[in-house]
Amino acid sequence: MPDSNPLWSRRAVTLWHDGHTVAAIAVLLRRPHDAVAAALVDRLPEPGSDLDRAAARTLPAWSSTTAAQGEPAELPDIAEAALVQGGRAADMVLRYVGGQTLQVIGNHWQVTRERVRQIVATESPWDITAIGAARRAFLASEKSIAEKAVLAWSHAHPGHPIAEAAAHLDLPVNEVRELLGRRCKLHEGISAHRGVKRRSDEDLLDDLRRFQANTGGKTALEYSAWAAAEGVPGHQTVMTRFGGWRAALNRAGLSDDAPLVRQRRHADEDLWAAVVDAVRAGNSTAADVDRWLAQTEGAPSFALIRARLERPWSALHAVTLQLLRGTYIHDPAWAAEVLRPRRWADLTEPDSEDPVDAVAAAIADLGPDITLDDYRAWASANGRPTAATLTKHAGSSWSQLVTQAGGRSTAKPHWACEEVIVGHLRAFLADHPNGTIEAYQQWRRSRSAPSVSTIASRFGGWRQARTHALGADHERPVHSR
Repeated sequence: MPDSNPLWSRRAVTLWHDGHTVAAIAVLLRRPHDAVAAALVDRLPEPGSDLDRAAARTLPAWSSTTAAQGEPAELPDIAEAALVQGGRAADMVLRYVGGQTLQVIGNHWQVTRERVRQIVATESPWDITAIGAARRAFLASEKSIAEKAVLAWSHAHPGHPIAEAAAHLDLPVNEVRELLGRRCKLHEGISAHRGVKRRSDEDLLDDLRRFQANTGGKTALEYSAWAAAEGVPGHQTVMTRFGGWRAALNRAGLSDDAPLVRQRRHADEDLWAAVVDAVRAGNSTAADVDRWLAQTEGAPSFALIRARLERPWSALHAVTLQLLRGTYIHDPAWAAEVLRPRRWADLTEPDSEDPVDAVAAAIADLGPDITLDDYRAWASANGRPTAATLTKHAGSSWSQLVTQAGGRSTAKPHWACEEVIVGHLRAFLADHPNGTIEAYQQWRRSRSAPSVSTIASRFGGWRQARTHALGADHERPVHSR
């Protein structure tokens, strides 16, 4: 734990240099007189014999006739003037400056709160309203100073517990937590989520062999559908563990194709380092880290980190806090490599891969019916160019790019020709004379036919569409299920 460096004692030195006495500083900071004097002795290079000297500057006159003249007095000046004056009214002013309520002050002097107001207003240069305004301004300034000190400590000690900051600065824990704001979670430990027991490489390979023996399938998406029913990890886990779908099939002895060896831009240590840098910057949630990584040139994506490291955010966060606190003891050499500073911009590489080749590689892993979302997940897990980059370099749409790469585009057709829509309707009605919406929805699943909503919006409703397709004379009653 860092040595104690109380914030109040630093403020005491500042106020002393501003010309205020030990007694006034004790009132303002709500500290015992002896504690303030001891702090000044420790911190002032040569305090000399005038440690408790009178304030160097001229104090406001203690006269009710001067209250409305000049600028509003500051709280330290009010305290100094009350200390010099003495007496009942001055004591009331000092107590109010020190944070006591009118009720507490009245109880001490055995008068009502309203009587306290009257005494202060008639026997001092200020009324309670003016003193209250000065006190709020002083406290706001003190809070700003405390916030800067707390945030400076946070940036210097990322991952350290809040209690350590409270002890170091001599501030209440709740106040430190409030001043930290969004950075609070950076200093609050999160217990690692145990998660699902990790399957070994051989377990995953056995899953692949069972999948192909049971289904005869070969694509990653087919595997994920089977894996969901079997309760085993999907294709993303398999691809991450073995460096790609074809590489996994090769390891399982299910493919004669040689696995593609791809140069990884980021080592696993780089992925951890990216999380450390994001958390050090004050990001405490998965969404915040994802946003920070996306905005940092050269940093890996959060999707790649989650896919490669195979840990939930709670576990990533817990280990990161241990690294930042210096309490990670399992592998010092690994921790040192993770904490080594990175220049993320230096890891930026131009996306020189041919767009068609990139999509073809995804199709080889996922199958020909690849969607834009399928590719995005695959690209993030494999460190490949984004779909936006591919379409920009290719100068074509995603569906065109998929077709060029040998896949089947899943883009929805634009039904601009009414005759084509009517043709689909007539074909459907020839097979299903009753013509219900439910039957049509089932029928169109295996055909590239327009949706019910497209038909209804074009003709004003399903019944009107059937009428248009068959003619009013051939209208048949519609039977609902």
